[in-house]
Amino acid sequence: MPSRPMSPRQRVLTAYRGGMPDKVPFAVWHTRLFPPDYPPLLEAEACIIVKSHVFDVAYEGIDIRTRRWDDAAGRHCRTTYRTPAGPLETLTCYANATSWTVERLFKGPEDYDALLALVAARRFPAAYDRFAADDARFGPQGLARPAPMQTPMFEIIHELMGVETFSIELTERPDAIDALYQGLMTRRREALAVVAGSPAAYAVVEGNVAFEIIGPARFARYHAPAITEACELMASRGILTGAHLDGNNAALAPLVAQTGLDVIEAHTPPPDCDLSVADARKAWPDKAIHLNFPSSLHHRPRQAILDAARDILAEAAPGAGFVFGLTEDIPTNEHLPALARLVRDVGATPM
Repeated sequence: MPSRPMSPRQRVLTAYRGGMPDKVPFAVWHTRLFPPDYPPLLEAEACIIVKSHVFDVAYEGIDIRTRRWDDAAGRHCRTTYRTPAGPLETLTCYANATSWTVERLFKGPEDYDALLALVAARRFPAAYDRFAADDARFGPQGLARPAPMQTPMFEIIHELMGVETFSIELTERPDAIDALYQGLMTRRREALAVVAGSPAAYAVVEGNVAFEIIGPARFARYHAPAITEACELMASRGILTGAHLDGNNAALAPLVAQTGLDVIEAHTPPPDCDLSVADARKAWPDKAIHLNFPSSLHHRPRQAILDAARDILAEAAPGAGFVFGLTEDIPTNEHLPALARLVRDVGATPM
């Protein structure tokens, strides 16, 4: 008797575990979709990845004030944090489906004490019921994904300081950087404990590492230990771990290969980035790959898009440990159903 077909959810989780689902899963984040997109994608057996949270972030004993306004450039939000060691401010702008930081919390060396106080005040109240509701939203065709937890060094570089300021601070005040890193690691451990006790099937514990900025020495010193801690804790609770790496991964691949990560999420092959699916499979033989189908390809004619998808599927053969996904901004959603149908129709495994 033939076995029953897997659900889209089962296919994704089987692939994440390195196994061979009955078909290559097609997965797309719900934040990339609009109501008309859902029926054709669900009919084509897509899995909807619901971006969710297993905890909120609160600041105990911190006075937080926000001011919001709109203008021609978009929506703006200025947030002021009044800490026992002084105030900090950030300005964020929002437009379309993205946001960017105009002013970061760290403006100069005088902000270290306030920043350390703000980090120390962080708390992580669990939001398990909300996550469970998100996980059940699309039944067997959905899967909730907890918000990613980048390592502390990522937060310092890309959220608190910016690359240029970080480079200056690391050169002139390395001890202050290390103290901030250790403070963030303490809070990260508390957040990881909340994730480990959650109903999540997997957790993204690293993300968006730019090898061009980090290099091998800083990866070994700051990123690898944080990844290892997270992987060991999650493995003890039966939770898979992933890293969101949607950039140039060729130089980073050997370093990532040495980690205990289970899934490389949002891996983006050429023409957008520099590591093909075939080479990624060779570099990470024990890790699942959750593809991000390159955004630039959506500018091509429909047949060229489908041909590119076929080529990627061929590189992923025989199909174990592979998810065909879309995780980044794309210029149009018009090709999503056709891509999903292609993967459904030609992705039977083994390919």
